[in-house]
Amino acid sequence: MKALETQNLLEEPHCKVVSGTSGSDHHVIFLSGGSGRDKALFAQCVNDFFDAVDNQRYLLVSPKRFRGLNGFYVVPECFSKRKEDAQLFAKCMKPYIGAYDVVYTRNEKGRAILLEGKIKALANREERCIRRKKMNG
Repeated sequence: MKALETQNLLEEPHCKVVSGTSGSDHHVIFLSGGSGRDKALFAQCVNDFFDAVDNQRYLLVSPKRFRGLNGFYVVPECFSKRKEDAQLFAKCMKPYIGAYDVVYTRNEKGRAILLEGKIKALANREERCIRRKKMNG
């Protein structure tokens, strides 16, 4: 939400993020207050962030050499138009997930990291379990 506010993408500034759990594996996060457009945009950003690594323009990648299941996150589409927007998103997420590097996936080095993310990311592993996709790597 902080990144959305910084980019002036929210219509109403008095919104609040609400999160909770119901059970050990069911988490809920939503925007309280704000317009319907604000809520839909926030929901889309959260969905994009936790989406499977596929062919996104920017990724958040853990700078550590060993990247476990939480080493890759997707930069939401509304922040992936410019590098500065993607870096702003990473800066706003730093207090919550830690320091991650923004990687542009449309060059040779970024492509290699994108392929690594497709294999190792938690969201991709869950998708392969659900859809029974096999990934060679």
